[in-house]
Amino acid sequence: PVLSADPPICRFAIGDGTRADAADDAAVVGATACRGLAAAHAVGLYLGELSADRIWRAADGTARLDLSGLALRPGVDWGPLDGDGPTDVAALGAALRTLFGQRCPPVVEAMTAEDPDARPTAADAARRFAAAAPPMAAEPPAAPTPRCGRFELGALLGEGAMGRVYASVDPADDRPVAVKVMRPEVLRETRLRRRFASEVRLLRRVRHPNIANLVDAQDEGERPFMALEFAAGRPLDRVMGEAGPMAVEDTLRIVADVCRALTAVHAAGIIHRDLKPSNVMVRGEGEDVRAVVCDFGIARPMAQDPEEALTRHGVLIGTPHYMAPEQCRGDALDARTDLYSLGIVLFEMLAGRAPFDGRNATAILLQQLRSPPPPLAELRPGLGDGLIGLVDRLLAKAPADRFADAPAVLAEVQRLLHGEAHPIEAHPPRPPSDPSRVQSYRFVWDLSASSQALWPYVSDTNRVNRALGLGAFELQLEDAGGLPQYQARTRAAGMELRWHERPFEWVEGRRIGTLRVYESGPLRWLRTVTELTPLPDGGTRATQSIDLEAAHLVGRAASSYEVGVRLRKAYELLFRRIDEVVRGAEGDGVDALLADPFEVAPAHDGALAARLASGRKTLLAAGVPADAAERLLRFLGEAPAPALARIRPLALAARLRVAPEAMVAARLHGARTGLLSLLWDILCPVCRAPAEITETLARIHEHGRCAVCRLDFDLDFAGSVEMVFRPHPDLRPVDLQTYCLGGPANAPHVAAQLRLPPGARVELPMALTDGSYRLTGRSLPWAVVFRVHPAAQLSTWDVVLRADQGEGVPRSLRSGEQRLVFTNDLGHDVLLRIERLAERGDALTAAHAVTLPVFRALFPHERLAPGSLVSVAHVTLLRTEVAAADALYADDGPRAFARLHAHLEAIAR
Repeated sequence: PVLSADPPICRFAIGDGTRADAADDAAVVGATACRGLAAAHAVGLYLGELSADRIWRAADGTARLDLSGLALRPGVDWGPLDGDGPTDVAALGAALRTLFGQRCPPVVEAMTAEDPDARPTAADAARRFAAAAPPMAAEPPAAPTPRCGRFELGALLGEGAMGRVYASVDPADDRPVAVKVMRPEVLRETRLRRRFASEVRLLRRVRHPNIANLVDAQDEGERPFMALEFAAGRPLDRVMGEAGPMAVEDTLRIVADVCRALTAVHAAGIIHRDLKPSNVMVRGEGEDVRAVVCDFGIARPMAQDPEEALTRHGVLIGTPHYMAPEQCRGDALDARTDLYSLGIVLFEMLAGRAPFDGRNATAILLQQLRSPPPPLAELRPGLGDGLIGLVDRLLAKAPADRFADAPAVLAEVQRLLHGEAHPIEAHPPRPPSDPSRVQSYRFVWDLSASSQALWPYVSDTNRVNRALGLGAFELQLEDAGGLPQYQARTRAAGMELRWHERPFEWVEGRRIGTLRVYESGPLRWLRTVTELTPLPDGGTRATQSIDLEAAHLVGRAASSYEVGVRLRKAYELLFRRIDEVVRGAEGDGVDALLADPFEVAPAHDGALAARLASGRKTLLAAGVPADAAERLLRFLGEAPAPALARIRPLALAARLRVAPEAMVAARLHGARTGLLSLLWDILCPVCRAPAEITETLARIHEHGRCAVCRLDFDLDFAGSVEMVFRPHPDLRPVDLQTYCLGGPANAPHVAAQLRLPPGARVELPMALTDGSYRLTGRSLPWAVVFRVHPAAQLSTWDVVLRADQGEGVPRSLRSGEQRLVFTNDLGHDVLLRIERLAERGDALTAAHAVTLPVFRALFPHERLAPGSLVSVAHVTLLRTEVAAADALYADDGPRAFARLHAHLEAIAR
């Protein structure tokens, strides 16, 4: 839950307006304060800190705890409410001791005991205080009512040894819930109460759509209960009892959902220990079948002492038919224990019977320890070898011989359901063609620079296409199954070429590919892929693959020369030059820093040289550091025309190794004196491509529109409006033509982009570094934020893209190499993206620019149109407080405001 400072929806009284003090009755205040703390714990609210000034007095002398301060912490994500009752009890005990000193009843000593396990619960402390209080402190017994907490109990759904389960409705959102209430006789057994409390704590640590998640719980007081999401459907054992051996595809879909649940459970450090058909709820049929795992009554943390697998009576905890051998022996358990139980369930679903049975529990346990399962192929003829191998591996007696974890099982189940995942090398997929008509070319070069250093240049597809001699073209956006697709048109060799350009697909630092499908011209389609493979010596093997199908014999002959000869030479020249420039940039020479890998620097003419010389004097006279002025002017004179279309000052400062503030000052003075034009880029918040460019902030409205994403968006001056420059038209021309659009250079925050047709299953190798990311996509109905960090348990995902599966995507990945498998089960194309959430450090946003003194001094009129709202996503407010304000005005009189105004002006500067 998130506590926020929203406007209050009600007002409440915390007493008679005075805090409790030493004159009050210690027992009465203690009893009622502890009852209040117990009530907070009952709804999952654990405070962590509690001081004496939080205890107020009501009119009858009882206490009221003031918890309102917690509502003044906006946006604080408290995470799963694991809770720490002993810490709160100790804090309240210390507060009571502060108030009453030696008058405190002995229970305060117990509340503040050094050992947390020795402290009473808040409810127990309240009872012990009440025993020492006058009769008025005791509350009248509550009238019996079919209610637990905020839940009104309805029909009895079931019952077991621990308690009863009732149907109910959560009044907070009207969703159905199942309320599990402990039996009165169970409350007397401390061991069983602890087991119930343990289940509550564990369920608070995990949330997943394939688990009956905890809604609310009270594990203290006279009537402990837990409210769980209502798992619609029927228990799996009932389904199997009615249907007998189940259809293979239904079986695999149910097992896949159980694997997803176990992945979340194990990632939270929990072992279920009692996975069996009666604990799996199933709903739907065929492709819509879904499963939910329930009942964590004997689940425990993985790090727990294995001796705790035994009860005090020496009886093993679990169900003999589904217990793993190590569970039968009382050995150490881990996630693979649940996988063995899953293997038993899978065997039973396929065969219609459990693999091991006997007249008593001992006979079954002995079989679990010693006997191999009966041959599944004999019990269910016709099963594939892959499915039988899956069952056999899950039922291996030694944990080391089983799958390593639930994601590995899920990957095998998905393979059996959907087939092998296509490697990323198959993307973008080629159109259906006669293989004999396809021309394929593959060029390979070994380069000295690393793949990461080469990537920013190789992925700049607009500059690459121009450098290769491919002409500029006109683009018109069209929709293709909800995905952006461009219809392009140009003329070459006297012919009009028209084609559909599919979205680029890439894995950052590794590969980039695209597909063109032609309507007219010599080709039917063209597929190009660039791959960068690291070499052991730190270099890179660059591979350029081109596949095409010609429309006729003339096109085939022309392609043989154009691709096999001209483009091969052009690619080699380009890659060698990129490699040379990247290696040269490792030095300190200005020539190397200014070198452009795509084109040779243009020759200076006399007029340009004179303008630059004049500009140098102007910049130096304005106080711009000499190195910043020199490098900026050389860049303006020597950079190729395409590199000048949008000059981003912070990015250029990093490239030329100039202090950012010096480069910004040089740019602003250059714009003020006519060397440069100051512009504002309006960036789409989704694709980060420039949606519009404008010359002044006064023309910027509150909303923008991205033609690529077909998206209207609110402008954020701290993120979507960026200051850029280009040479003044009188200085030199720039190239604004389009040679390519939609490549990685337009979206540097996107680590991977992949187009998945319906039913496609693709394996995506990644090497994501530590940080926060978002899994999202065009036509994907949800987005998920996840973290990459060294402590994460998973390095493999197997995610099915479907409308209800967003919450089931894991929220973490282990650093290093990752393997991600995606299956598109949505019925339409998806353009999947993995985006970084970290802010770009090379963008000078409008919100930042307007705070710069040099900007305000040089462009005092560059501001929003009068009356316009400033749209920002986050605002930081600085509050300053005048100490002893009354004395300030009394002593200084009229001069006090002048001093205050000077103070505020200093802060503003």
